[in-house]
Amino acid sequence: DLKREVKAPLNDETGQLSGAFNYMVCSLDQAYDEIKQFARKAAFSERRELKIRTVFQRYVPNHVIEQFFESPESILVGEERELSVLFSDIRGFTTFSEGLAPREVVASLNEYFGRMVEPIIDNAGIVDKYIGDAIMAFFGAPEASLLTPRNAVAAAFGMQQRLGQFNEWQAEHGKKPFYIGIAINHGKVTVGNIGSKQK
Repeated sequence: DLKREVKAPLNDETGQLSGAFNYMVCSLDQAYDEIKQFARKAAFSERRELKIRTVFQRYVPNHVIEQFFESPESILVGEERELSVLFSDIRGFTTFSEGLAPREVVASLNEYFGRMVEPIIDNAGIVDKYIGDAIMAFFGAPEASLLTPRNAVAAAFGMQQRLGQFNEWQAEHGKKPFYIGIAINHGKVTVGNIGSKQK
C-alpha cells in the first residue's frame, strides 16, 4: 500500500527521515499510477491493433498487414512493378438481377464473391475492388514473385472450379446458374495508393 505514510512529526533526524520516506512513497505511488495507465494504454493499443488486423484480413493477405505495421509509409510510395491483373465478371448479370428482389441479388452476390475470393487469396492475390458484379484482383504486389503469372492463372482455374460449387448452391435455392468471364493481363504497372491526404 503506497498511500501509507510514516507519522513522525519531529524536527530531528528521525523526522527528516520520515519526511524523506513519505516523499519517496508518494513518488512511488505516482510512478505506479503512471505504470498502470501505460499498461492500460498498451492493452488498449494491442486490442485496437488486433481489430485493425481482423478488418484488414478481409481485404489483404496477412503478410501485407505485417509489412504495413512494420513500415506504414512504404505502402504510400508508388513503385513500378511487373504484375498480373485479373478481371472477372458475371455474364448477363443485369438481366439476371432484374427478376429478383434486391436482397436476393445481394445474397447471391455475397455467396458468389465469398467463393471467388478464396482461390485469389490462396494464390497470393489481392482483391483490389468489386465493380458491380465484377472482381478486379492483382498478383505480384506488394511482394514481387516469379510465380506471379502462374498464380493468376491458377486463381482463374480455381474460380472456375468454385463456380460449379456456387451454381449447385444457386440450384438448391431455386436460382439460375451464373456464367462468368475471366481475363488476365500481365505487364508493368505503378503500384501505390492514389488519392488525397484525406482518402
